[in-house]
Amino acid sequence: AGQRQARILWWALGTSIMAWASAAGVRPRGVQVQNSSAPVRGAVPAILAKQAKISEDATMIVFTTAEKDEIGIRTLVGEYHEGGANHGRKFYQKTQKIPGHEDVNVFLYFWDERDGPAFSGWWFGNQVGGSQVWSRNQQKTMVPPTQGWTIPWDGKVEDKLLVLGSAEKKQYDKKEALARMQGRKQEETASLTSALTTEWEGRVQRTTEKLASAEVDVEAALETSHEALAGDMGDAAVEEVHKQLAGVMRMLAETQRAVALESIAAQKAPPELKAEVMGLGDRVRKLQQRIKEEQQKLKNSKEAKAREAEDRARRAEEESREGEFAGEHTQQLEEMMPPALEKVDAAEDEVEKVGIAAAPLQIDVAEDLRPVMLQAIKETEQRVRAAQAAIGEARRYISGKLATVSKFVPSVKKQAVDEFSNLQNKLNDAQKKLTPYKAVRQDYEQRVQAKKMYEELSNKLAGAEIEVEKAAMMTAPLGGDSVEGLKETENALAAAQSALSQTTRLIETKLGSAEKNPGPLRDELKALQERGSQAQEKLNEVRTTVKDTQVRGAADRLLRDVSEKVSMAEDELQRMSEVELPFLRGDVMDDVDSAIAEADKVTVKVHAALADGQAFVAKKLIEVSRFTEGPARSAKEEIDMLQKRLEEGRARLQQFKAATADRKRVRLLEEVEGKVAAAEAEVQQLRQGTEALQSIGPAGQALEEGVAEMVEQANLAERAAEGATVVARKCLLQKTADLKRLAISGSGAGSDLGKLQTRLNNMLQEMTKLRSLTKEAEERIRVKQLLSEVSIRLDSTEKEVDKVVASALPGAEFQLSSEAVEQVERATSSAQTKLSTTAKLLDVKLKNAQGFMKDELAGMRQRISQAETKLGEAINSASEQKERLQASLLVTQAQEKVQKAEAEVQRTSESELPFLKGIEVLAAAEAAKAINACEATASSAQKAITEARTFIIQKLTDAKNFSDVVCDTCTKDLLSYQKNLDVGASKLTELKKDTMERKRKIQIEASGEKISEVESAIEKFKSAVAKFTEESLAEASADDARSVCDDIGQTEQEAQARVAAARKFLAQRVQEAKNFPEAVRVSASAELMALNGRLTQCQAELAKVSKQCTQQEQRFVAQKLVADAASSLEKLQADVEQASKMAAPIFAEDRSELLSKPAEGIEKIDSYVQEVHAKCQEAADAMDRKAVEVAAVKQGPLEQVKGTLMQQRTKFSAELAKIGALRKRVSMTKAAVLQLKKEELQRVEEEKCKALAAESVAKGTAAIDAAEAKASKVADSAKLVLPEQQSLKELTSINNATDEALESLAQAQSVVAQALGQHEAYKGAARSMLLEARVELKKLAVRASIAERKLRTATEAVRSAHAQILKALTKKARDTLRTAARKLNKTIDELFDQVASGKDQITEPIFLKFVRSLKGHGLKDEEVSLVYKQFGRYGLRKIGFVKALQEFARCEKAVAITSGADASSKDVVRQLEQGELFEISEGPVTDAATQVMRVRGRALRDSAAGWVTFQDGQGGPCMKPREKPFLCVSRPVSMHERFDDASPAVRSLQVDEVLELLEGPREETTTPEIHLRIQLCKDPMEGWITLQDGEGKKIAAQSEGIYVCKATIAMTDVLDLKRCKVVHKVEIGEPLLVINAQEQKDSAAIKRLKFKGLRHDKEGWVTLKGNQGTTYMEASKSHYKLTKATQLRQEMAQDSPILRTLEAGVVMEGLDSPKEVHPDPKMGIRMRSLEDGKLGWVSFVAGPEAPIRPWAPRYTCKAPVALTKALAAQGVAAIRLTEVGEKFEAVEGPTRDKATGLQRVRCATMEGVVLGWATLRGTEGEIFLEVS
Repeated sequence: AGQRQARILWWALGTSIMAWASAAGVRPRGVQVQNSSAPVRGAVPAILAKQAKISEDATMIVFTTAEKDEIGIRTLVGEYHEGGANHGRKFYQKTQKIPGHEDVNVFLYFWDERDGPAFSGWWFGNQVGGSQVWSRNQQKTMVPPTQGWTIPWDGKVEDKLLVLGSAEKKQYDKKEALARMQGRKQEETASLTSALTTEWEGRVQRTTEKLASAEVDVEAALETSHEALAGDMGDAAVEEVHKQLAGVMRMLAETQRAVALESIAAQKAPPELKAEVMGLGDRVRKLQQRIKEEQQKLKNSKEAKAREAEDRARRAEEESREGEFAGEHTQQLEEMMPPALEKVDAAEDEVEKVGIAAAPLQIDVAEDLRPVMLQAIKETEQRVRAAQAAIGEARRYISGKLATVSKFVPSVKKQAVDEFSNLQNKLNDAQKKLTPYKAVRQDYEQRVQAKKMYEELSNKLAGAEIEVEKAAMMTAPLGGDSVEGLKETENALAAAQSALSQTTRLIETKLGSAEKNPGPLRDELKALQERGSQAQEKLNEVRTTVKDTQVRGAADRLLRDVSEKVSMAEDELQRMSEVELPFLRGDVMDDVDSAIAEADKVTVKVHAALADGQAFVAKKLIEVSRFTEGPARSAKEEIDMLQKRLEEGRARLQQFKAATADRKRVRLLEEVEGKVAAAEAEVQQLRQGTEALQSIGPAGQALEEGVAEMVEQANLAERAAEGATVVARKCLLQKTADLKRLAISGSGAGSDLGKLQTRLNNMLQEMTKLRSLTKEAEERIRVKQLLSEVSIRLDSTEKEVDKVVASALPGAEFQLSSEAVEQVERATSSAQTKLSTTAKLLDVKLKNAQGFMKDELAGMRQRISQAETKLGEAINSASEQKERLQASLLVTQAQEKVQKAEAEVQRTSESELPFLKGIEVLAAAEAAKAINACEATASSAQKAITEARTFIIQKLTDAKNFSDVVCDTCTKDLLSYQKNLDVGASKLTELKKDTMERKRKIQIEASGEKISEVESAIEKFKSAVAKFTEESLAEASADDARSVCDDIGQTEQEAQARVAAARKFLAQRVQEAKNFPEAVRVSASAELMALNGRLTQCQAELAKVSKQCTQQEQRFVAQKLVADAASSLEKLQADVEQASKMAAPIFAEDRSELLSKPAEGIEKIDSYVQEVHAKCQEAADAMDRKAVEVAAVKQGPLEQVKGTLMQQRTKFSAELAKIGALRKRVSMTKAAVLQLKKEELQRVEEEKCKALAAESVAKGTAAIDAAEAKASKVADSAKLVLPEQQSLKELTSINNATDEALESLAQAQSVVAQALGQHEAYKGAARSMLLEARVELKKLAVRASIAERKLRTATEAVRSAHAQILKALTKKARDTLRTAARKLNKTIDELFDQVASGKDQITEPIFLKFVRSLKGHGLKDEEVSLVYKQFGRYGLRKIGFVKALQEFARCEKAVAITSGADASSKDVVRQLEQGELFEISEGPVTDAATQVMRVRGRALRDSAAGWVTFQDGQGGPCMKPREKPFLCVSRPVSMHERFDDASPAVRSLQVDEVLELLEGPREETTTPEIHLRIQLCKDPMEGWITLQDGEGKKIAAQSEGIYVCKATIAMTDVLDLKRCKVVHKVEIGEPLLVINAQEQKDSAAIKRLKFKGLRHDKEGWVTLKGNQGTTYMEASKSHYKLTKATQLRQEMAQDSPILRTLEAGVVMEGLDSPKEVHPDPKMGIRMRSLEDGKLGWVSFVAGPEAPIRPWAPRYTCKAPVALTKALAAQGVAAIRLTEVGEKFEAVEGPTRDKATGLQRVRCATMEGVVLGWATLRGTEGEIFLEVS
């Protein structure tokens, strides 16, 4: 019906609207409609595509792009303005009316999904949310979408309807207009193009015809040229063809210009015609190119004929030249070839040696052959480098010779190139052979790595296969396996899979790398890969079997778990029934709330159990679905039955919840009733207390006694009633909410709650009435108390105002002093402040005052107004008094300024007195001094006048601010002083004028004097020049002439300086004259111009005389130049003649005499010739320089001698050429002689090298052969021996023989190494002669290494058996020896001194003698020798002696040190910790009952002595033996007498010094340092101090008498606040020091203390806590006071920068909490130096920087160092150099070399061969040997 009515309504709007509306339909509200909107079609401009970018403008424009105005769209098109918001979006209303339908409104709005998704989106309708709509857009954007609108609303999308914001619409219109404009331009362009096409077609045709005519002419000319080139034409004919071609070229140029003009014009032609014109230009250029080529061919033809003639002449010349030089070049080639062949042969030999050296590397890789292989690699690399160097040298030689032969005649050149090319080919072949050997080390390492890799992969794969087999075996009994068995099987599968996967991946990776280099390794890896695949297949089968078994087991476990969950839920249901039983029986319960709460808890637990069970069942059902079909079906049936049981339990739970809710409701109502009744009782008490307050009297009467108590009781009753009411209301609200949660409604609970709520409301209304009565009574009392306080304050203020008025109005004639005025001002300000404060207080109270309070306050306000009137009169009087004082001060200051100015003017007058004495002309100096004085005093006076005038003008302005009377008086006085200044200024002006005139006269006189000085200097210069004549200089020497010239130059310079000074002085005077007054300036300028003319004449005269002098000088110089050149030439000619005579003997053909004589003779001749040549060269260069200098002179005497000097220069050049030729000849002769001598020496050296090579090879071969024979014999005998069947003597014999054989091999290797070292050290030219010998020696070294390895392999078992027997015997002998030595009761030091008799070592006989003297040991001499050889193989020194007799052990687990030997002893000294060292002095002793082994001794850490368990009863070791500990010094440190760095120092320990550990390391317990970041109280400086140092001494402590301000408060002078004055304003955070620690109270009972400021020294009283509870001062817990001086640091670290030193007593504030810093604990060790035996302690901090570290007699070489036979490092020959990484055993030392101060040690190889002494560390700290 609604739809029909809407259609009828819209039908009445008209035919057009009606037709569209009927087609559009009406949107049925609340009905789902199928969305039939189609996607947007057509291309929309880019701005329309950005829907989300539409601006949220207040105006939206709806328009259409359709050319035809369609029905329906016309209604929507228009401008829309924002009208509000709907469903979170703005809506818009159309502003234009539809013609003919003005009553129709159009809205654009958004509708959300509340009616369904089909009705959501943007709509066009007659109203917001209306039923009549025309269009829809289903998008949900924040603003209306641009497009996608359907018309009608359920029709198709209309692409031409667009919605845009006003800004976007403008941009859209702009783009549309631009597009239309471009369209019009395209139409105009098309019409113009048509006209241009017609025009250009004609122009192109004309140009084409012209070009065709040119092409015909070109073809004719080219044909003529071709005929000329083909025939044998004469020069005239060729010239005619040239002219013809030139004419054609000119014609083409004209055509080219025409085409070019057309091309330029064709830029506007149509494209196709433009291209055609451009093509014409290309045709012209091609024609021009053809003509140019033809011209070039003619030219080339002519040149070719000329070249042929030249070639014929050149060939004839070369043939004659070849005949002349062929013999010489052939001879040179024959001389070149032998050295080249020799170098190539040498290179090939080196390459062959490389192959020989690399031969051992062809053997299969084996670990035991690695040393041989490495030696071969090293030798091969050396050979490769040598061969490469030989090849490079040969290549360079051949390249150089090829450059030389390039200048030979062709026939010889070709032969030479062929020969040298063959040699280069040989070198290339040698290089190809050598190249594979360059990577010999890498190839060997790759082979080794490949073999290792294959072995590793094979082992890993075998291990993986074993894991697979293990997993397969474990799957056999899986039919009835337990969960543990399955887990073990899974673990085995995982382990097998992991091992197999890793191995397979590794094999595949290696195989991928090996594919690049096919070979045996690749095939082996493929075999391994196949094995891995087979193992994987087997593993997959095992995994399938395990999985089936796991499914069956999982199903059983799942059912068991579900059953357990259901049983747990049923248990909770049973407990719920037990809790409900008392309620069902109707039992009387004491605590119903607890029972209900218990029921709630049970409900929660049952609910949780049921929910948990159902969730668990659902989860397990999902798991069951993953099982296989059989187990899954049976498991699902079982789970369904259990799920039904859970549902039944849930129903029982709901019944229990309902019953519990009923019980709760009843209990809640009972509680609320009790609370309401209690509240009613309290309200009754409040009513009774309020009735008693009616007895308070009216306003103005005094309060009765006890009224305050009555009010207090009423207040207490009110609070009690209010509390009870709140409790009851809170209980009611809480219980109401609880009842609502229980879902109770209408069954009696609602009415009960309503009654209780009504009773509470009634109580609240009554309480409100009673509270108002109580407040009225309190207000009346409070008003009376408040008015009394204000009255007291007002009385005090009135008294102070009366006092101020009395002091401020002394009388009309009386003038107050400045101090009195200031006092009045202060008093006035104070009284005014108090009045203002009191008035403000009353005004504030009056605003809201009523009744009695208002009347009383109004009277007080009137009294304040009267006091303000009085105070105003006093203020006016004080102000006038103050102005009078200020005016008087101004006048006084002005008077002082004027008097100062007048005094300066008087000084200026006095300064001109020298000119007023009657003397008209003063001396220049005196006049200048007087002028300066006048100017200075005038300047000072002018300054004083200006300053005074400025001051008076400023003060006149200030005086206008005074009152009228004071202003008139002050202005009058200041104006009188200003007149005085004007008089002084006029007087000063006259004085300045007089001074200026005097200054002008003085300057003119000074300028005249300057000119006179110039004239005098010029006359002096003339006199000096007059002496410089030809007659006087003809016979003068050079020195005399130079002296005369110097005099003339000096006088000339003086004259020039005078002229310059005068010119500068006149310029300054002219500049100063410009500042003179007009009258003075004219006369001064005229005088200065006259003086300037005189100066100009002087300059001209000076120039004239200077020119004359220059001519005289040139004349003299010319004569000297000629004379000196002649003299020098004579000397050079004599030297050249002498050099020729000396060199004549060496040019003889027979040079045998020269070869027999020393080379010094020819060197002397060569040196002399070189010296003469240098002299000639120097003289010639000097002559050249003089010639160049003279050449620059164009006139005068020097120009006349140019010819003479050039002749002399030619003679010098001739002598230079002569001596140059002689020098060259001498040098060539010298080189030839030296070459002959060199060749002779080389021959002798080669013979020596051959002898050395033969000798070294022979010695090495003999030594190696002998050593090999001995080693072979021992090895053969050792192979026949069974070690376990031999006695010690036999084993010792074989071992000794082996040692001798090894020693022989070592000596033989040393012989070979020494020979190789000699060869390496040989640096002579014949070093190549040693190459073959070195190869042989290397082979001998390899033989020795192989023999040594074989010997060690053959004797290894024998030597091992011998060593084990020796070790057992030695240990037994050593233990017996220790026991016997301990019985002597002597220290180890005493024993060593006794046996060694003061020496540093003990020999074996002495040691045997010592042992024989011991009693009860039973050792044989052979056993004692074993001990000696173990610890004194190179001589028994103290270190070995100590190791042999002392016994130490390391604690492996904590044991007790006891005083008794019995293990059960309870007298414990202390606990021996793990890792501690223990020195054994007795034992071990074994307890027969417990088998515990005990020893007695002392702990090294602290020398604690006693018995410890060495081995427990089960044989477990508590202590492990270790050698005597020794230490060495790693950096310089001091040794002290005690474990304290402050104790006396024994001495400084040096680096690498060895020490014996006696006690320690002991750790020193340290006290932590405490630091604090502080701020000083005196100033804001912050920093760090130490509160407590490392010794526990406190430097600062918390200060107890310091308070800190918490709220701003005043410090007063006295205790009483009513009589006090403010001393200081205390800011928040400011610290104060208590002076009087006892708290006192002022008259108002406020607690106060007397303080002293820490930031200042002010003292006063400060309130601690206000009467309203505000805390102003609080005792500080963060302030500290220094007990002694300390440093304030920038940071916490002790080494940070120091800011200042703080004295004791300084107070500071701690900014943070104190920081504890635990310093690193110090370690202390007591030790003895092995160098001098001194004892002492060393303390240090443990860590990598510790100065002490463990020492062992084994060293590793870090840098090469020389080994010497003696301890001294200087003056001793080196045995050899150590190699980096080489290891040595220290057999003696370290010992200090006294000469150098260096620590040195005697070294032996690890095999026991003593080598010599070596330095541990260099003078610069570089490390040579380091402890291993």
